[in-house]
Order: sequence, then C-alpha cells, then structure tokens
Amino acid sequence: MFWALPTSFLGGNAAAAGIALINCTGNLGGFFSPAIIGFLKTYTGTLNSGLFLVAACMIASSVLILTLTPAKSPTFQPTGAEI
Repeated sequence: MFWALPTSFLGGNAAAAGIALINCTGNLGGFFSPAIIGFLKTYTGTLNSGLFLVAACMIASSVLILTLTPAKSPTFQPTGAEI
C-alpha cells in the first residue's frame, strides 16, 4: 500500500523522493525495532508489550493514510448518449 501512495499523487522527482522516504523509514524500523522490542521484553518480562507497540504503530499508520491521502474527485467522461 505504501509504495503506491507517492506515485498516485506525486510526479517525477517528488514521487522518487516519496518512495525513498518510505524505503528509509522501513530500513530504520527494521534496525531499531528489535532493540525496542527487546528493551520492552526486558522491562516488562513479556513480549506482549512489544507486540502491542507494533499493533499501535500499524493502527496509527492506517489512520494517517485514511486521513491524509487526498480524495480522488470523480471525473465525468461523456459517452455518445450525453453529447
């Protein structure tokens, strides 16, 4: 889903920058998430807190996508009968 968003409303260099930002964010998440989940497991004694954090991040990203993605306006394309 994330990979399709920049190209749907950005063009050219901006779309490339949007894809690069998504890639960078994913790489940082892959680097830091094991340490954060390990810290939470050590602090709380269970993996549930780390998994709740992952679930909360996924819910937050879903809400952001739904609220910040521009709505597409319907376009009217006449057929032969309307002309």
